[in-house]
Amino acid sequence: MKKLVADSSSIILLTKCSLLEKLTQVVELYIPETVFDECASEKLITKHPDAIAIRRLVEENKIHVKTSSRGNIEKGEDEAILLYNEINADILLCDDGRAIKICKVLNIPFTTTPRVVIDLYQKRIIDIDFAKEALNKLEILGRYSKDIISSALLELIKKRR
Repeated sequence: MKKLVADSSSIILLTKCSLLEKLTQVVELYIPETVFDECASEKLITKHPDAIAIRRLVEENKIHVKTSSRGNIEKGEDEAILLYNEINADILLCDDGRAIKICKVLNIPFTTTPRVVIDLYQKRIIDIDFAKEALNKLEILGRYSKDIISSALLELIKKRR
């Protein structure tokens, strides 16, 4: 199973689309401690059902929380990049433009949340209707451009044939 390291926004968006637990079926998912704090801290679980879902997956060992050897950097994306290198992960899941640029410069393989939807569909973890619904939610919740979502929907339709 591939090792995937994720940042906060990706984890939160996948949870809102009911995809995070499904992702843990096909990858070994790791998040830095900073990311855990940003999306599932004690303070957050009192206000956000998504935080409760994320914490449950951590407690069930479906998500592994790791501390970077460099300690808490205060920015989840930066710590995710460090953790990617430290655990020799296969891919980084991030939607942050700055982090994606760093991945490109450092030749770190990365994916995005819309791409995860397509991949889960290809692996038959979700059906086409679930995938379309998730992409539509991502357009609203993740503030993805219509072009990104349209491209992802078009790819789903092509792969359906």
